[in-house]
Amino acid sequence: MMCNVGFDWNRSKNLVGGGWVIRNERGVVVVYSRRAFSNIKSRDEARLVVILWSLESMRSHKMSNIIIAGEFLEMFGAVERPQAWPSFLHYAGQIELSMAGIVGCKLQVVTRETTEELLSLHKV
Repeated sequence: MMCNVGFDWNRSKNLVGGGWVIRNERGVVVVYSRRAFSNIKSRDEARLVVILWSLESMRSHKMSNIIIAGEFLEMFGAVERPQAWPSFLHYAGQIELSMAGIVGCKLQVVTRETTEELLSLHKV
């Protein structure tokens, strides 16, 4: 199964909106959610809070063998290749801790356009 994760950050209001959608191997939506977060001061903080929330959601839904996909090149890159992304090591550590509770969890970078297209198909 795949969980596509997306976010949008409003710098002037310090708000981020996040959403995720889980599809099975046939592309059928199994479950989805969206949420807003306040007092988010940077784009990196927005990315991290949405990634951690989506991973927490996967744990609470007792998901396993799932791919978490989103436009998170730096953060997912820091998890996969820490030496290539040294300034993101703190974020990578938090993501790895959150992933530890999900058996078979993998990360995949996808473009924003792909994520938005998938989310809009089901009006998430």
